[in-house]
Amino acid sequence: MSTNSTPQSPEPGKDATISDIQADIDTTRTELGHTVEQLSERLDVKAQAKRKADEYKAHAAEVVDSTREQVLGVVTATGAKARELTHSGEADPAADRRLGGITLGSAALLVCVLIAGVLVWRHRAAAHKASLPSRRDIAKHLHQAPKTALNQGGKTRMPRR
Repeated sequence: MSTNSTPQSPEPGKDATISDIQADIDTTRTELGHTVEQLSERLDVKAQAKRKADEYKAHAAEVVDSTREQVLGVVTATGAKARELTHSGEADPAADRRLGGITLGSAALLVCVLIAGVLVWRHRAAAHKASLPSRRDIAKHLHQAPKTALNQGGKTRMPRR
């Protein structure tokens, strides 16, 4: 079963002339050349990878352009809304973009500060928790407490780590 895209031409018969045979040979060579080109394209991994990379680059460029337009739209809309809320004058797209960028930048900075504060708070809480005695230490101390309480005059103190 052949998957060749060109139909097979019939071989010249017994009464064929030299020119018919030569034309058949030329046709066969052409078909064989196309077949070899198709096989070499399928086996050329480097060319396939380059073609795929070019496709991905083109797609990434489209996504970046689309995202850039969306971000500029959001920044402009934010600036326009801020201008509207502050009653700061007439519409200017460049000023709206600057004001929107400042507004969004300030919000992003606030979020970063809040995240840093939570991380510091969790770190301090973990450090404080590490300085407290564990359950095993408390149980061990309570088990030994009656013996040491008699020696210390009734005062027991849990040691810190």
